[in-house]
Amino acid sequence: MKMETLKFNRLSRYSQRKLLIFFGFIAFIIPSQGQLIIENGSSMVCDGTVQIVMDDLAWIQEGNFLAADSKVIFTGDLPASQVYVGGTGTTFYDIELSKSSQDLALQSSIEVVHELIFIQGKLDLNGNQVDLGNTGSLIGETEAKRAFSSQAGGLIFRMDMLNSPNMANPGSLGLTISSPANLGMTLVSRGHDPQDINGQDGILRYYDLMLGNAGAAEASIEFQYFDAELNGISEDSLELFSRLNNSMTWDPNTNANQDSIQDLFSASVFLNDTRWTLGKNVGLNVLEVEKVIAGLKIYPNPVGEMAYVEWYGVGNSNVYIELIDVAGRIVWERKYFSKEGVQTLPFETSFLPKGTYQLVIRTDNNTLIGRKRLVK
Repeated sequence: MKMETLKFNRLSRYSQRKLLIFFGFIAFIIPSQGQLIIENGSSMVCDGTVQIVMDDLAWIQEGNFLAADSKVIFTGDLPASQVYVGGTGTTFYDIELSKSSQDLALQSSIEVVHELIFIQGKLDLNGNQVDLGNTGSLIGETEAKRAFSSQAGGLIFRMDMLNSPNMANPGSLGLTISSPANLGMTLVSRGHDPQDINGQDGILRYYDLMLGNAGAAEASIEFQYFDAELNGISEDSLELFSRLNNSMTWDPNTNANQDSIQDLFSASVFLNDTRWTLGKNVGLNVLEVEKVIAGLKIYPNPVGEMAYVEWYGVGNSNVYIELIDVAGRIVWERKYFSKEGVQTLPFETSFLPKGTYQLVIRTDNNTLIGRKRLVK
């Protein structure tokens, strides 16, 4: 079937209140200078693979837009203050950004059923949201053509069924997940507000995970970012941080691997309802962290009635030791004054139900300095 293309530009004038296309029709469109307006009580109805080209025009929907398999393409070189998507919120099938030198701004939240395509230019979320449902995806996002948010609160999110996912990247949002577990219908959200990590701003990207199936699960993740999102932080000092959605404490993942060529961090993690971001490591220096990690041991493991945790103390200071179950609950904790050198702490484990736990050691300022899995 031939694809029909309808092009609007700032010089166009239309006297008809109904414009028919062979493979689709547009009804009750009131064009205005620099704007295409679907007025309240009016409808734009597409039947099939219609292309609607918005050449230096703003899209304002107050009525109904039935997209079918259509593609709305934004072109031209006018700034985002004049070329934007506004109104009460549009559900697009495909939306394509092909602006030569300027951004396209959202003045209201939108839904994208199929593809949000980046050919040229950037999409300013402007504090609004893009809902990709469970079928939508970002296509062609790069350093030069990508989504960002000039105002706080901008989000892009996607629902996906993650049953034993293998390198799944829901919606191509940039968070890749592999796990042997059935995570259920999972919501992945990407935001662009810098997170406050122990008093320091993180980069201009974070991810929220809300798992369909409750409880923590072993997984590996890849966190993708762009250099333009570093927010003034040296790439060499970046570290992967996470916090539970019901907590304000950020934990660095000291075992994460950084690939500054590909602009990503990879790590083996316990997934829960978690927020992930990148920030500056302001805790122990690299050599101190390596000493603690290398010296952290639990024995015996699996444990019986009693276990011992051993680590390398890097100075005289308090440390906080927590044992966390798969639901993210702290089931045992202890404050301990750590000295320089090898430290050993016995603790009773007879009260623990059989299962898998995480043993976590933190410093006085809540910086994570070590994590080990414990099995009973």
